[in-house]
Amino acid sequence: MSKIFFTVLFIYITGQGIAQSLKINEFQAKNTSTIADNYLQYEDWIEIANVSELDINLNGYYITDDPARTTRFQFSSPGNELVIPSHGYIVLWADDETSQGNKHLNFNISSKGGIIALYSPTNQLIDSVNYRQQYLDISCGRLPVAPNAWKFFSLPTPGAENNTPPSKGVLDPPVPNVKPGFYNSSIQLGLSPSSPGDSIFYATNNTFPTLSSVPYKNPLVLSQTRVINAVDTKSGYINSSPYSGLYLFRPAFTLPVMAVITDSLNLYGPAGIYTNYDKPWERYCRINYFGNGNLDAEAHAGLRIQGASSTFMPKKGFRFFFRGDYGTSAFNYPLFGAENLQSFQKLVVKPGYDDDMTIDYGTLLRDPLALELWKKTGGMKQLSEFIILYLNNQYWGIYNLRESVDENFVKAHSSLTDFDLVRLRNEGPELEYGTLKNWSAMYDMAIKTDLSIPENYNKLAEVLDMDEFANLMAFVQCTVYYSWGWGISMFRDIQAPAKWQLSIWDADRAFNNPQWDGFKALETDNSGLYWANSITRNLMKNEEFRKIFSARLRTLLQTVFKPDNSIAVLDSLYQIIKPEMAGELNRWAPENTKWEHNVQVIRDFLRNRPTILSNQMYEYLPFVSATPGVTAATVVSAFPNPFDNRVTIQVGSVNNGPLNITVLSEDGRMIATLFSGKTAGDKENITWEGTDSNGMKVLPGLYILHVSTTNQSYFLKIIRK
Repeated sequence: MSKIFFTVLFIYITGQGIAQSLKINEFQAKNTSTIADNYLQYEDWIEIANVSELDINLNGYYITDDPARTTRFQFSSPGNELVIPSHGYIVLWADDETSQGNKHLNFNISSKGGIIALYSPTNQLIDSVNYRQQYLDISCGRLPVAPNAWKFFSLPTPGAENNTPPSKGVLDPPVPNVKPGFYNSSIQLGLSPSSPGDSIFYATNNTFPTLSSVPYKNPLVLSQTRVINAVDTKSGYINSSPYSGLYLFRPAFTLPVMAVITDSLNLYGPAGIYTNYDKPWERYCRINYFGNGNLDAEAHAGLRIQGASSTFMPKKGFRFFFRGDYGTSAFNYPLFGAENLQSFQKLVVKPGYDDDMTIDYGTLLRDPLALELWKKTGGMKQLSEFIILYLNNQYWGIYNLRESVDENFVKAHSSLTDFDLVRLRNEGPELEYGTLKNWSAMYDMAIKTDLSIPENYNKLAEVLDMDEFANLMAFVQCTVYYSWGWGISMFRDIQAPAKWQLSIWDADRAFNNPQWDGFKALETDNSGLYWANSITRNLMKNEEFRKIFSARLRTLLQTVFKPDNSIAVLDSLYQIIKPEMAGELNRWAPENTKWEHNVQVIRDFLRNRPTILSNQMYEYLPFVSATPGVTAATVVSAFPNPFDNRVTIQVGSVNNGPLNITVLSEDGRMIATLFSGKTAGDKENITWEGTDSNGMKVLPGLYILHVSTTNQSYFLKIIRK
């Protein structure tokens, strides 16, 4: 018994000795350019050092950022991936992306301060570090000569000894005496250090300055558009983050200006996101926002290329991430008016994509127009505005600034707090927030059950908002937004009962072909870009959905998409960007003379599409239903139509039988009975004075004439002007 006891004790002591040879050696909570992971992403990282003479496998050990959850993440690997060689190091990715490999942890490092702790397989504390505020692209690590002393390192050394010069702290940026903005004459820009005795270095060539840049001695005389980047320096300290400002010497634009200021190497070259547009890379930038010619807001942000198939185009879109890692946790300014949201964690600037000026039919208006018309249908509001974008000191053209449709968007525009959010992409859904479980169940029900059976349809209607989906499908038909299955987002509360709602995105291909037969497309286009049509195709087998869809389509054609109404929306957007189009064309398509023509093409679309769509609608959603085997003999006409005060309805022979003629509102309510009785079989001419059953004149608008006989029911649109 004693032999066994001493054997166990020896193993325990040996294990403890090995464990105590592991040290948390260095970490970085704001990594944007130091080191990329195996997915080429710049993530938080933690370095573990093995100071023993033996190799150590982390398999079974725990690491956490929460002392109340000591077993938050347990290392697991059947091979040697987690082996730290004697006097070696291992770099772990604190990115909350465990699916990316055994070195990827299930938490991030807070840049505001916190704890990192390493535990043995028996849940015994091995090492920990309590840390304070962290800084961009600066690591925190142990001093080799004093292992209990933690210092900041401006030159991090992941996977190696911390042998670069440590610092006493991090400095604050210089302070300018003149704010960025628009100026008509030269100015003298003075820069003050954050504390007396500090030195300032600056750059005017769109780079972030270093100690080898130009030292600041006297105020800078500026007379042409420039970006000024300046840093505060002091011996033994880490340079400040850059002060960055755009000074424009030109008249103010008619649109707000957003200036994106970053080191040019963050945009171009081997590590540049503009050059490597197909990579999911993120780089630090500083934003200056000029709402009326003056600097209204500033922010630090992460900058990425926005888009998918369009990222190869010369004029690219951008997405901004506001996080504490960069020093700004949100963009706090009422970009879209004081009555709307005033704080944003993500923003997108859209360049036009398939509607930009390098495209033969480009206008920059299609996607913003679709968004404005969508809101008028009652669809979920998205905030947007046109801006001028500058990349450093370079004019980059007209963009549409937009809220990002993400979890923050859903929380801001609904009462939901715990929900699933799915973005429809080419060939399928992409999870944005929550899980795919409920979406997959809904989708399977929508395409794999026979929805012509009322019970199946009713079950689907419990989880899919049929009114909202019918509104989308009617909108698709009116705008030729055929790529809706590669853009919309769908979301629902995770608690049952809850229905999937939606928001549109990327309608830059809409308003292009007024002759498009969207009903036929539902039958033939169900793969690739059109995979989501399978949902609608199955729904259209159900009579109840056809009624909802048909009624919604008729309503939109007579309201939002009535030509006078929709063209007014287009023209309002046209007038907003028209004063700045000369600069846009000069920047991206100097030989393009078709912008006005292309805008007129959209006007013509809005004017002609309703009539074309109405004809298609009555072919695929006929209002005539006759008893099988009985030939319809009644012919109905109304003239004049549209009418002012009186319309004559002419009804053909009804074979000496009963005849009922009523007028219904667009949503099916009874307005008036014009005739009810038997006829002698001759034609009937009935006059309607445009009054209801109480003799009151009805309002201008669309009405439905319902003519019924023993074996026939006929509907005809009539319009009072």
